[in-house]
Amino acid sequence: MTQPTDRPGIDQLRNLADRAERGPLTADEAARLREGIDQMHAWLITAIAAIFEGFGNLLATSSRDWAPYRVDAWLWAVVLGWDCEETEHDDTCVHGVLEEIAKDHDWSDEAVAKARSYRATVRAVLDEHGQTPA
Repeated sequence: MTQPTDRPGIDQLRNLADRAERGPLTADEAARLREGIDQMHAWLITAIAAIFEGFGNLLATSSRDWAPYRVDAWLWAVVLGWDCEETEHDDTCVHGVLEEIAKDHDWSDEAVAKARSYRATVRAVLDEHGQTPA
């Protein structure tokens, strides 16, 4: 995915920021800077979300068991998450899986916290872009 050329690129945004250091921006310059930042953010979210959506679909549709091997389990923990992520729980929710996986692989509490933090970041990117892996 390439960045559209009709939008301000990173170099143009940096130039505007450099210009701001020399004195106040004009209203047009400030608007261009804001627009560029918003567009750069949207482009990055779209690109990163596509990557994680692809990884998530690959993992979720594979017949492979992602739990037995440490690295595989870590990938699943970050990309799809072992924890129940539903806001309302019912009989289909499964809880405690990450703790079991962590125990099987001798993951420390810090490693589990890191996996949950990484997963939260992936989920935030996907949520912002409106995507969910399979």
